[in-house]
Amino acid sequence: GKNTFIDDMLSHLGYENLVIEERYPELSEDDISKLNPDQILFSSEPFPFRDEHMIDAKQLFPAAQCELVDGELYSWYGSRLSKWK
Repeated sequence: GKNTFIDDMLSHLGYENLVIEERYPELSEDDISKLNPDQILFSSEPFPFRDEHMIDAKQLFPAAQCELVDGELYSWYGSRLSKWK
């Protein structure tokens, strides 16, 4: 959602967060479908998304590109960001 560290990081990387709710809303499959995303990022942190989650999402949202990303870099602030390349 909006007004989060993750939203800010995505913005700096050139992404547009389609979720307009504040903080960390729970989205249903129908909610995500209505957003019609071009890309869905699956973070390894704080929930450990895996390849099987992306496979399921690709079946539900075939037009979206699904990608597993390092959640430590996308969602944790601090010195670990120096690992960003």
